[in-house]
Amino acid sequence: MALVALLAAVLTAPAAGGAPSDVDKLPAALAKYVVGSPAWLAAPWMTAPSCRDNGGDFSVWVENVIADTPALLTFFQSSIFGDHVPAQDRSRRDAILAGYRTLANKGHHVPAGFCVNDIKRWAGEDPEMKPFGFAWGTDHTTMFTCTDSTASSGIGAEGNAESGADHNRGVGAERAPCTGFHLRCDGASTVGDRLRCAMWNVFSARYVANVEALRARAINAHPATGSAPTVEKASTWKTVLAIAVPAVLVVLAVGLGWQARARRRQQQGQLRGRDRSVPVTGGGVDGDEVE
Repeated sequence: MALVALLAAVLTAPAAGGAPSDVDKLPAALAKYVVGSPAWLAAPWMTAPSCRDNGGDFSVWVENVIADTPALLTFFQSSIFGDHVPAQDRSRRDAILAGYRTLANKGHHVPAGFCVNDIKRWAGEDPEMKPFGFAWGTDHTTMFTCTDSTASSGIGAEGNAESGADHNRGVGAERAPCTGFHLRCDGASTVGDRLRCAMWNVFSARYVANVEALRARAINAHPATGSAPTVEKASTWKTVLAIAVPAVLVVLAVGLGWQARARRRQQQGQLRGRDRSVPVTGGGVDGDEVE
């Protein structure tokens, strides 16, 4: 595992002194990710009828991020995905970008209708977290980073995307291809909200597993050197299981609750039926009916 982490650090480390690309120089197609800009205000996640009056539609934002991942990586991690990558690394670059395009084209079944203000109640507000003011993608991430980072950025020696302060160095969207979209559900107070939050995290876990798999394929097929170690990908489903099991338990709990209530209603109905079929007696001799 340490060898895999070391390889990840090597493959995600920028050139010495590298810094994140200037957000002011974003390509026009990515300007919609700059919070408060005209492009942001006109973006589909801010205008979607489903959440227009509820902070915006996080689901639609995620769909756009997945579709725009190659462009985000090319801009924010140009040391690995830009036009000036060394010739020996271009085949690996192209394979990883192609993997992300395939992932987007296949469709990832992003759960629909997750409004920003609802998620803030579940995850808690954090004004420092871009772009919506709540934490996402800080747990259950991949081993990779998706931005060019300096030594002071907080990225740990293992290159783990959840280990540092890169969460808020750009527009937020740039880290998603490595962190996924996991949410904290501590503030979800109703069974319905807990179920929705858990199912969202199942989606995020599947996305993270697919990202690690596509990157492993690219790294193994196009190693940095002839002796570069391979990346194991069998463990990626552990993340899915870690998220899916609690979600399944929530679903079972809800289902069992509904069944218990249905049984109680059925029993109450049967009791009422028996009460109506038994004649009322009393007051007479030997159980004579009362007129």
